[in-house]
Amino acid sequence: MRILFMQKIKGLAGSENYLIHILPELLKRGIEAEFLAIYHSEFTKPVSLVTDKLRGLGVKVHDLVTESDLSPKLFRRIHEIYQAGAYDMLSAHLVHADFWAAMVKLRHNRKMVIVSTKHGYDEVFMNKHGFDTKARFRNKYYWTAWFAERFVNRSFAISDGLRKLLVANGICKKDKLDLIYYGVDMDYHGSKDDPSKRFSKRQIGIVGRLIPLKGHRYVIGLMPRLLKKYPDLKLVIIGSGSEKEQLLSQAAELGVSNAVVLTGFRKDIMELTANSDMMIVPSMAEGFGFVFLEAFACRTPVVAFDVPAGNELIEDGVSGSLVKPFDTEQLFEKICFQLDHPEVAKQMAEAAYKRLKAFFAIDRMVDETEVFLEKVYQEHSVPRPKEGET
Repeated sequence: MRILFMQKIKGLAGSENYLIHILPELLKRGIEAEFLAIYHSEFTKPVSLVTDKLRGLGVKVHDLVTESDLSPKLFRRIHEIYQAGAYDMLSAHLVHADFWAAMVKLRHNRKMVIVSTKHGYDEVFMNKHGFDTKARFRNKYYWTAWFAERFVNRSFAISDGLRKLLVANGICKKDKLDLIYYGVDMDYHGSKDDPSKRFSKRQIGIVGRLIPLKGHRYVIGLMPRLLKKYPDLKLVIIGSGSEKEQLLSQAAELGVSNAVVLTGFRKDIMELTANSDMMIVPSMAEGFGFVFLEAFACRTPVVAFDVPAGNELIEDGVSGSLVKPFDTEQLFEKICFQLDHPEVAKQMAEAAYKRLKAFFAIDRMVDETEVFLEKVYQEHSVPRPKEGET
């Protein structure tokens, strides 16, 4: 089975990490998996973090630079790559790739078999509604996703919360949308007491793009109270994004600038996570949340809002702490509890690590993905078109 995986890339995040983990494993199973990275020229350098890693793992990567996401030339070029590779199916990741796959099928190859992996949903929707399945919000993202799904043979979501949202909003049909959680082969064997990775004696961290959805503002808002109780505390925020200036302004207005560290993009996320007393995930919603698995692997305790998909990964009080959504008073209390009871926090971190190894493991994800792909292949495979045919 030959499969071309395709995604629009801007840098290294959750869906890219997913591809880095799964593509080499599929190759080991005898599935000829290749990757088509589509990106704008301004992102060449951050994209190389993904493509160089994949190539180093033995994955064949095709680079396709475009300045327009709506160019017929782009659709034609994708088709040419697909046809030249004699692939059995195209695996699309995120809404841009879903749309491009649909347009290629519509314009060039009606027999193309498309599968789609749903890693997340529209940020505008989630900023307003989280994963509220009763909310209705029809914008360009919605109609693009709805249109693309009409050409997809089968899809799977990476969390149950995301799956329910896509079905409730009418983008996907329930009987054509499966569920396969992320799985990783991840461990941390480095130091948890590295002075170069700690900014203070007490350190709490957040990993995530600096966008409203990630909820950094909730934790910064608590820093004046936290500093009264823990004067040596620092909040380390790892990531880059459009909210940087707003977050810096919020910290300045609250008089806590010296205790809030914005590191920008870092390659040493695991080291910073391992050397933090806890990781906080204050997101309004997560398609899955790769940061959870990174924290689990580092045996670093986690505090998160009780929203999808964090509440599918954490059992409150057992493998982490869940907080009533956007309740900053309860968030404050749970942060303090873990800081005041390090042995209890350590027990929860160990339970999360065991959960990582028992369920969120790479073999389970690859097994389920292989079954999914084989099912689609058996149901929809067609003879490959000859040169010049569509």
